[in-house]
Amino acid sequence: MFSKQHESVLADLSTDLRDEEDWKVGSLKAFDFPLNVTTLAIEPISGLLAAGTADGVIHIFGRPGVYSKINCLNRLKFDSSNSLFRRSTSFASSLGVWRPKYVTSARFDQTNSMTLSPSHTHVFLATQNGDIKTYDLTCLRKSPYSMPNLWKLYEQKMASSGMPSLTLPTPSNAVEAVVHPRNLDLIFVAYAGGVILTDLNTIRAYELVLSPGAPGGAGYGTGDILTHRRMMVASIAVHPSGHFFAAGYADGSIAFWAVEDDNKPLLVRTLDSLDVNLVHADLLETHSQVLQNP
Repeated sequence: MFSKQHESVLADLSTDLRDEEDWKVGSLKAFDFPLNVTTLAIEPISGLLAAGTADGVIHIFGRPGVYSKINCLNRLKFDSSNSLFRRSTSFASSLGVWRPKYVTSARFDQTNSMTLSPSHTHVFLATQNGDIKTYDLTCLRKSPYSMPNLWKLYEQKMASSGMPSLTLPTPSNAVEAVVHPRNLDLIFVAYAGGVILTDLNTIRAYELVLSPGAPGGAGYGTGDILTHRRMMVASIAVHPSGHFFAAGYADGSIAFWAVEDDNKPLLVRTLDSLDVNLVHADLLETHSQVLQNP
């Protein structure tokens, strides 16, 4: 499956779907909710849609006439056996399992995200302190397997090597974990300071540090624009090929990385501007003059 030597050329079955007239974008169904939906999960095989609300209710929709409601806290995922998982967010998080009725639950430290893979027997939970905890789907219990805070270990390694840090220390909380789509031994872990690719040992670390004068997503109006700034990771999405991924940052910028190149991203942009990680001397001078002569 993962070897190029065994890849075969498959027929292109999408030739009849390439024309614009073949697609009609529109609403299939409208769901009435209060304005407090916080998370969604979709199970494509059974055609189930689950919506979690801020007041701790999960609404589950299926085919016409299929509806169920569960009272709990939010953050939803489906696994390959159609089990519904929810992760509550508080000072201590609780993971609950329904198949389709309530089965069991387990308590963890405060978590920021939950990752389910149809090819793994464990749920990955990214915690606020940076550790990755796991839950055993086979035994339906907390697993003893865990991953330490790899970003903190990476920063300690860089400090011990004598390489000076250009930015202030960043929070080391784990934001999200994503399983590599082509190599099940690898996992991307997004921390606030950057992204780690790991197989239980750090393989690569991807950190976005803006040079003095680079606008970033916040633009030229920030007071620290003439200093080095580390962008804080907010989310991550991995390309199905496993060769690229995109990281969203708290300043509104998106960096596109090649997995094999952890030195610099391929592109950093916002919705409106390109190359916001680069210094544009003319634009920087123009904005400086505007600030000096309002």
